[in-house]
Amino acid sequence: MPENGTDAVVSLRPSRPLSVITCPDCDGLTFTLRPCGCTDYGDRFLVDQAETGVGREAYRDCQVCRGAGSVATACPRCRQRGRRRAQLVFTMVNLDSGAVASASVLPGTVAPTRADAGWRLDLAPLLRGLADTVGLPDAHPEPPIPLPAGWHPELPADRRTELEARAIAERDRIPWRVVLGRADQPPAPDPDARLARLCAVADLLLLDLVVEARRTGFGDLNWEVRYELPGGDIPAGQRGQARDLPAALAATDVAEALVDLRARGRAAPAHELRPTPPTGQRPDRTDADQLERRIFADCVDLATGTGLPGAQAIWRDGRWWHTGLRPGGRTEQLTERPTGQVVRRHTTALLRRAEPLAPSWWGDPIRYAPCPDCLPGSALRVCDCVRPRRIAHPADAGPRPADPDCPDCGGTGVHPRRLACHRCRGAQRTYPELLVTVTDLADRVVHLHWRAGDEPAAPQIAAQPAGQPVVQLPEPYRLASWAHTLGVRPEDLVDTDDNVPVEQYLREGVVTLPGPDADPVREHLAQAGDSRAAARLLVLGVVPSAPSVPELVRLALGLDLALVVTVQDCAPLRDDPVSVHGLLWSVDVCARSALSDDLPYHGSPEAAAATCWEYVDGAFADAVPVNPAEAIPTPAYPGVGLIDDPVPAISRLARRYAGRTVSVRFDRSGCVVLLHQVDGCARVLANAPDLPTAMDALGLPGTA
Repeated sequence: MPENGTDAVVSLRPSRPLSVITCPDCDGLTFTLRPCGCTDYGDRFLVDQAETGVGREAYRDCQVCRGAGSVATACPRCRQRGRRRAQLVFTMVNLDSGAVASASVLPGTVAPTRADAGWRLDLAPLLRGLADTVGLPDAHPEPPIPLPAGWHPELPADRRTELEARAIAERDRIPWRVVLGRADQPPAPDPDARLARLCAVADLLLLDLVVEARRTGFGDLNWEVRYELPGGDIPAGQRGQARDLPAALAATDVAEALVDLRARGRAAPAHELRPTPPTGQRPDRTDADQLERRIFADCVDLATGTGLPGAQAIWRDGRWWHTGLRPGGRTEQLTERPTGQVVRRHTTALLRRAEPLAPSWWGDPIRYAPCPDCLPGSALRVCDCVRPRRIAHPADAGPRPADPDCPDCGGTGVHPRRLACHRCRGAQRTYPELLVTVTDLADRVVHLHWRAGDEPAAPQIAAQPAGQPVVQLPEPYRLASWAHTLGVRPEDLVDTDDNVPVEQYLREGVVTLPGPDADPVREHLAQAGDSRAAARLLVLGVVPSAPSVPELVRLALGLDLALVVTVQDCAPLRDDPVSVHGLLWSVDVCARSALSDDLPYHGSPEAAAATCWEYVDGAFADAVPVNPAEAIPTPAYPGVGLIDDPVPAISRLARRYAGRTVSVRFDRSGCVVLLHQVDGCARVLANAPDLPTAMDALGLPGTA
């Protein structure tokens, strides 16, 4: 497909013979015997988590091993094949130029070097050579491969090859290691600038920014930076690991600081929002070093000189609030294991030694009601056979009697669940109001207040097949209208609780009512999530940051893979308010011989490309040949320019075949346009050297 440097566009097979060894973990049997999980605690029903051990006797009533103490499992190292490939492939990719270089590590390709503990295969010179070939400044660090103790240069060649093959096969968890880099590596984040950015976003979203140092079991401090809802409990644990504040700031951007915000704020009280400008701007607002020193000092009790469990600095109302942490109450949690044993876990909660003043932007409190799907104080949940259907025939609306033949509850109407309630996610409360914050994370933000009981004009625009009316709320309840106000696309709106695109019914304010007398706003809150932490819904309108589709095409071609862009135009359903509208996209990297069945579900090509980029490592792993006797290719590619953006042309294809799914597949052999059929097959519409030629063949030339 490239127009220049085709002599360097190759995917070589190794010149040396491929070594395939019998899997040493399972001795070629494809399965292994391992100790059952019941042996961690011995022959007891009720056990303490802290008393776990190795090599204890089996639990006689174990539901997994039946008291045998061991279980047979599929060998994870050879994936039930009994053989393993003694080959590693290292590939370097320059994302700026598209250059690709690879090297295969086989027995005999790397000269062993002497080390203090024996002989080893030093991969550093090999990786430095690959980095120089593609123009990357630094080689990816890779530890040397230690050779077995019996290896010696004077051994026969066959014996040396056998020992080297075993050593290489021990590193085969990731047999194809692809390093993606750029010629000009971005500088490390400046701690002061990152801290200032996080503080500014906290002011924008009306959240607390918490910088915490907490003692680990070894006595040292672990640092974390996160957003919290005011008034919530201190989390039981920390997400990441950082030995100091600069390391924690380097690993935490705005998106990372928002992760698990809903889970952390389950107990946070809900208040109306009354945004006010910050009351102060202190000089240490962005001084990460000074802040770290203060938090470190707060980890010690000045009165006694003893160490505290940790300390926090909370950014609220334009200033820092400092407090140490102290032990709180002790809780007990019982968890059933698959073995049938019950594990008892004791947890000590942490409390702040001093609470900061309430936020100035807190208004009147919002009352809540118990979650209708939970039984407070227990793990019992209302069974699905009793819960009212969201969309049902009017005659079936409302609560239903328990089904005596229900496999979950047996007619009781409730049953235990290990996971949190799907409705409240463990908060055990629902709110009649919802506070919606929509922002572009720059300087524009809108705070909305939706209340059940308000009676906005909501005309009926359609009806479900069973007769339920479908209404549309006015613009204040349509997130799409606020997206236009902020200058962002509606399809770029993301719900921060799950980091997923906002559903279409929330963007357009479309609600299906269970009956003609139902409250449209209350039903709107229910489908938006009426049990969100502190009754808050945070929506970000930001274009995903990821390589573009042309860059992903160049990456796939360089690695001798395929890039498949799938799109569907839902124009035939534009008059149906409950059906999906607009263009749906999917971008997928796969092996040239593989068929991509990824159906389109993203609202924009940028979002689809971001998902593809997030999971691209999985695509590399899937491209490794399944048969261990088949060698892993070593792709090479010259630095070439980007192709023209194919998104406009693919959009025109989707419009021609509106209502049908169309895929465009790019690989080194050219471009293939496929039309998906109802039976799951795909029909080839065009097969050409490139996309413009394929468009000409389909009668869609030019850019009109």
